[in-house]
Amino acid sequence: MKVLIYRVLLHVAPHILFRFQHYLMHSRFGNHRYMAKIRNPKTFNEFTLTHKNALLRESYGVWVDKYLVKNKISEKVGAEVLIPTMKHFNGGKLPEADELSFPCILKPTHLSGYTRIFKTIEDFQAFDLQVYWEHVSKINFYHLTGERQYKAVQPAILFEPFIQEAGQEELKDYKIFCFGGKPKFIQVDLDRKFNHTRTFYDLEWNNQRFSSMYPIYEGEVEKPKNLDKMLRIAEELAKPFTFVRVDLYNVSGKVLFGELTFDHGSGNEPFTAYEHDLRLGTLYAQALTHE
Repeated sequence: MKVLIYRVLLHVAPHILFRFQHYLMHSRFGNHRYMAKIRNPKTFNEFTLTHKNALLRESYGVWVDKYLVKNKISEKVGAEVLIPTMKHFNGGKLPEADELSFPCILKPTHLSGYTRIFKTIEDFQAFDLQVYWEHVSKINFYHLTGERQYKAVQPAILFEPFIQEAGQEELKDYKIFCFGGKPKFIQVDLDRKFNHTRTFYDLEWNNQRFSSMYPIYEGEVEKPKNLDKMLRIAEELAKPFTFVRVDLYNVSGKVLFGELTFDHGSGNEPFTAYEHDLRLGTLYAQALTHE
């Protein structure tokens, strides 16, 4: 019944659904809450909620498909930033162990999350790929979030090499917030597996001391030596869009592409304080006025 009510609201009154989800998430995970004003947005989350269900977003499908986007990225900034594709599957005979190398990571190309890491061939052999595929292939991410760019993306799965840096359990995620085609802030995510924290830096690598959803990382993140290159890549990829988050990795000085995100946290992630939500919302408003 809950799923039916959700689907009906998404179809006939998405603004009511989005406002409810936003308030619920802020009540559960934030230290402040407010009722989002979708028709008169001021905060970053409000702008995200306002635009994530726009019809224009359906044309963004190729940019969020984790397999198809690789051609776009190669055309714009070069294939050297791409993590190689080991195996792509969208039907027929499922990939087998002898078609893969280890360690590797499994990703649905039409979803956010749902990843699996296989350190060894034994890990893969113990995993029921058929059950996993039957599950993820039935999920339409649009029906979970209202983010229209996922609505027509076809289900598929992707195997890639699992990228690690020497001496590090996990890679840092560098998520570059771009407004009007220009990078403005870098969100850095750390230790996502065990103790997920994050913090924001400006383009001069000054720690802004705020976060969204997860606790603020209390230390200092070393500035990447090739930050300028990362920002150039982000700017090139962001050119066509009012807002996009360009997610990159930096592995021993080599910049690798992660994904493009058009609706950070689906518009629901509480910032450390309302003022930070409002600060990024001002940048969103300025980007819209210069379209």
